[in-house]
Amino acid sequence: MPGNKLLESQKTLLIVDDNHDILEYLSTGFSDYGFNIITAENGKAALSLLKTNQPAFALIDIRLPDINGIDLSKQIYASFPQVIIILMTGYPDIREALKNLENRVFDYLIKPFKFQQLLLSLKRAAKYSELMEQNNQYKKKIELLEDENNKIRREMRKLLNKTSQKRLKELNKPQSKNKYLNSYKKQQDYSD
Repeated sequence: MPGNKLLESQKTLLIVDDNHDILEYLSTGFSDYGFNIITAENGKAALSLLKTNQPAFALIDIRLPDINGIDLSKQIYASFPQVIIILMTGYPDIREALKNLENRVFDYLIKPFKFQQLLLSLKRAAKYSELMEQNNQYKKKIELLEDENNKIRREMRKLLNKTSQKRLKELNKPQSKNKYLNSYKKQQDYSD
């Protein structure tokens, strides 16, 4: 089995294509890279599999018998936004490709492609997934630090209020006024 820690650390890969030979070819190839493979020959089967499996990636052919792969990718993203989607097609159209990339599709590959092209795309997707996870962890840490900072500020305000109130009470006492006045007079005497 070829070694690639970044890809081997991923969980499951969903492959959706109505061509059985392509499903077999990709399943075998990606199994060798440590993926758990689930396959579907149409959109309905893919959506059903997603309910019981947690794939990290989905490779989807655009032309499926029951649903357009673009619409399927939109449905997957709406229900499972953590799944990274790569579309495959034998019918290239640059406008369609750009539209798909705007619709939360990570990559767009044109058939026939070499397995290494798809593998490279998945490596980039795995790195993207890793960076997004790190980003989410950093965001959580920042939120925790902000919460802690806000708690400290609230406590400081309480302490300042208590100290200020205590100081005001002390200043308003007749003896305190005399005490501070005497202290001031002593300072004046020393300065003369």
